[in-house]
Amino acid sequence: MMKILHIITRIANGGSEQRLIDALRSVPAATTVVVSGDLTGIGRLDGLPNAPTVIHEPTLRREVHIPNDLKCFNQIRRIIRDEIPDIIHTHQAKAGLIGRLANLSFSIPLVHSYSMASHGPGYAVFQNLIFRSVEKRTAFAVDRYVTVGEDLRRRQISLGIRPDHIEVVRSAIQLSDHLARNSRLTAVDDPNACHILYVGSLDGRKGVLSLAPFACQVREELGRPVHLRIAGDGPLKGQLDRLASDVPDGVTMELLGYRTDIPELMGSADLAVLLSSAEGLPQFLVQAAASGLPFASYHVDGTTELLNMGATGVIAPIGDVSGLAAQVANLLSTETRLCADNIFTSWEQSTVLEQYRNIYISMFSESA
Repeated sequence: MMKILHIITRIANGGSEQRLIDALRSVPAATTVVVSGDLTGIGRLDGLPNAPTVIHEPTLRREVHIPNDLKCFNQIRRIIRDEIPDIIHTHQAKAGLIGRLANLSFSIPLVHSYSMASHGPGYAVFQNLIFRSVEKRTAFAVDRYVTVGEDLRRRQISLGIRPDHIEVVRSAIQLSDHLARNSRLTAVDDPNACHILYVGSLDGRKGVLSLAPFACQVREELGRPVHLRIAGDGPLKGQLDRLASDVPDGVTMELLGYRTDIPELMGSADLAVLLSSAEGLPQFLVQAAASGLPFASYHVDGTTELLNMGATGVIAPIGDVSGLAAQVANLLSTETRLCADNIFTSWEQSTVLEQYRNIYISMFSESA
């Protein structure tokens, strides 16, 4: 039986964790997952057919801290030596870097998953210089890459990574409930209002503190009430609570907490909004497209890809709240909900698992 060692910086409730779960489901293998102290979403591993052994490694942290990172490097190298896996699969930037460096002593076939880039227009100039350089200089230590989307794949190819070393593998999403909601099906309290929905983590990268100004700007552009609903949890929840109590007349802002009834929420919305500064291919917008729900987003990886595939939406440069709101007013004055249901085959679980299975078998065969 194949033995695979997964290394992931943290396990929360996002797309990276879904990709880990997809990979774990793909092959009958003896699997070990190395993860840091952030175990928010560790329950997502429960009930998997091939339950992994979990090694908690507290030195594997998201933040850059050289003394701690050196300790982490030694610990990961020790784990690789003890586990002797056939394949190493790294997830997220920090685990990817330390995993590939620790593996230099062993030369075990290594695949890295990109759920989003660590460089691009959403990052500061200094970060771009550092992270682009790190990715380019350590690419030799990676045998295969997988990315969640074509935009992200092209961004990594721009670093000089060979195109035949990078394959697009989506995150498996159950879209059948969304595909059934190709119209507003849920009654709303104020049918004259514009109902805007955000679903995701409440953190800085997601731009959630700009949601209230965006809703206010849409109110000005449309000339009718706006109801903003925010589903999710995260470190900025307290600040959002305070913003919700201070929005002007004509705007209401409702924090829903973590929710699992996303198709129903989309069924009562007029627009999905995402103000992230960096993405790979946002699952929230894939779900919106499947529901026939138009979206408004900053121009991050995955947005033009979805538009090109048939989704409906508008995009603006990162930080351009007023420009995005103006486009939304025009979109909603003419838009009907149209579900581009022919674009979603690649998100089906069977397709995703087969892709991972083929990657693992190929790498295992080549190393035999």
